[in-house]
Amino acid sequence: KDVFNVVLPLISGERRVAALLMTRDAGKLSEAFQENLPPPGWAYAVLDRTNKLVAGRAPADDQVFLLSKLCGADGGDAMREQTIGGITYSSASDALDPWGWRACVWTSSEQVDASTTQRWRNFTILTLVVVIVTIISGAALGQMLARSIRRAASVGKALDAGGDVPEMHSIVREVDEVMGTLTRAARRRLHHEQEQAILLSETAHRAKNQIAIASALVRLSARSAASVDQLRDDMVARLAALGQSIDMMAKSPSGAVALKDLVAGQLEPFGADRGRLELAGPDLSVSPTTAQSLGLVIHEMATNAAKYGAWSVPEGRIRVSWARLDDGGLMLDWREEGGPKPKPQERTGFGSSLIEMMIERSLGGKGTREYATTGLVATFTLKPEDPLG
Repeated sequence: KDVFNVVLPLISGERRVAALLMTRDAGKLSEAFQENLPPPGWAYAVLDRTNKLVAGRAPADDQVFLLSKLCGADGGDAMREQTIGGITYSSASDALDPWGWRACVWTSSEQVDASTTQRWRNFTILTLVVVIVTIISGAALGQMLARSIRRAASVGKALDAGGDVPEMHSIVREVDEVMGTLTRAARRRLHHEQEQAILLSETAHRAKNQIAIASALVRLSARSAASVDQLRDDMVARLAALGQSIDMMAKSPSGAVALKDLVAGQLEPFGADRGRLELAGPDLSVSPTTAQSLGLVIHEMATNAAKYGAWSVPEGRIRVSWARLDDGGLMLDWREEGGPKPKPQERTGFGSSLIEMMIERSLGGKGTREYATTGLVATFTLKPEDPLG
């Protein structure tokens, strides 16, 4: 069994020489080299005086021959190359004095080729892994982008079709922002189209109502007109009064008209100054239907006042007041003072026919006229279903 000895000299105070001797198994030397192994592809060996392997490993089965060549004393401690059996070895060795042992390291062309091959193999495997991971990641990213783009395309198709756009989201932030913008745009457009449909329906209804009123005005005016010229003048004035009410309706999205503005606007063409006209009443608004019908009645009352009533003389005055009734309806009062003594009409004239048609038939209200000694007093009462806008 191969062993090695470690000798530690001991010198006492009396100069007597002694030594501490430790004998160990040569195989234990391998443990001492584990922390300082040569780089991969290199091997080491420790030989005793007989070139017998004590630690490390032999390059082949023929230990003595190869180890003597690789770790021979003739090589010194410099790196050298030699070909043995067709294999090129690179080695370096050094003597371990004073024991006569030698230590050497070496590598061979086979190990270098194997190491190079292994490195290339590892590099190839790593490259393949990277390529496969890249392909899988690219495919996954492509699928994710494709799904996001398909969702955005479906939102765009729904927007183009003009219908409601479903709420969709994407994990791609930019695509999600695009879909959110398209969805909001689609809903705004749909809401706008619904508003347009309601507006067109309301416009058509109002247009039909205005045509019906204009047709009724023509028929009533034709009954009371004494000549074509009078019919023309009366129709122009009455259609202008209707247009005045329509202009006021157009200023409000709902078509509601402030009652005070309606009365003042219809009386303005008659040039009544503030001293001859008094308006009194709370701030109320009337619906489009009420504005058209009531505006024509006020215009007709002012026309009669200018021809036969209070405004036919300089000292005549008119007071128009209104109030909301307890049941939610509307009451408008017309009073003339200082004019000629009114005379009841012997036959039903245009004014009476207009009041009956506009107040009673169109609005479902009631109109009364009283020929008092102080002047004409007319009261119009509208039911609460549709007087206020």
